[in-house]
Amino acid sequence: MLREAKCDASNWPQHADDLNKIDPTIYEDHNPTPHSVYVDPAHDHVAWVESVSTNSNGATRYQGLSVQAVWDGWIAGTTPADNPRAIGRSDCPLAGVAAGALAVGQAFLFKQGDLRAGRNTQDLSLWSGQASDVNDIQDAPSFDQVLLPGGLWLVGLGNLGQAYLWSLALQPYSRPEDVMLFLQDDQIVGRENWGTFVLVQRGRYNLLKTRLAEEWATARGFQVRRIDRRLDEHLLRSQQEPGIALAGLDRMPPRRILGRCGFEYKIDAGLGATAIEYRKIRLNVFNSDENPADHQNGSEDVAGSLRTNPWTGRSSLHRFLINCA
Repeated sequence: MLREAKCDASNWPQHADDLNKIDPTIYEDHNPTPHSVYVDPAHDHVAWVESVSTNSNGATRYQGLSVQAVWDGWIAGTTPADNPRAIGRSDCPLAGVAAGALAVGQAFLFKQGDLRAGRNTQDLSLWSGQASDVNDIQDAPSFDQVLLPGGLWLVGLGNLGQAYLWSLALQPYSRPEDVMLFLQDDQIVGRENWGTFVLVQRGRYNLLKTRLAEEWATARGFQVRRIDRRLDEHLLRSQQEPGIALAGLDRMPPRRILGRCGFEYKIDAGLGATAIEYRKIRLNVFNSDENPADHQNGSEDVAGSLRTNPWTGRSSLHRFLINCA
């Protein structure tokens, strides 16, 4: 469970062995409990509380892991909390999102017993899709040079689709009311979605995912058109509708259909579905001349997972970003 702390710089831990400095009163709901992730947004820290105990003096001690989320332009990363780094350029909101996700990922690795968790610095370039280096900062444009899309078609509003929407709302649109979003899905929000869907509120279930996404997007000023049906071979986009599709699908058959709908760009992301593969990510970007069905030939759903290589198609992503800049 992710809880946001009421920040107090004097009480936040700076090292994994110093977690006993967490003051339980800084949390909104209740005292920190074992096996929980906590966030201090003021200092960009994420902590995993492994155990809670009381010493002979009656003071509460917290043992676990603490890491810092860092970013610089298009670069996102983490560093051990006892080796902090200065935050760089903050013009790319997506880098902050990715850095937070990487930090929470370190907390999960720590829980799994990975001895490397939180001990090393990691950096990822959102521009190249690879481990970053100085050239990524030099070659990537500043975010004010990037042309934000005036319309998007979101296909699938599960964990990936809602992450698209949540991240989109963080972009520096001067007039979000001029942005048109098509939201497509036919499934219902269930209790099991609360832990993995960023827009789902506890206790608010049994409504269409499109309705949930529509309410969230319109509250932030976007125009919305709902499509309460599955993606199938009968869908054909008109020239007046958004030409960029953001797909968050979990099976291969609908992915192959994406190339038949008339989209100018198809951005298809996928996550590993098993306990072994859950940390894997796959990202493909296709232009109007590229057919996802051809690219995915030989890739099949296998026991709820996909036999595909992570970051396949990153060169297409790079070309797409260049065209947008």
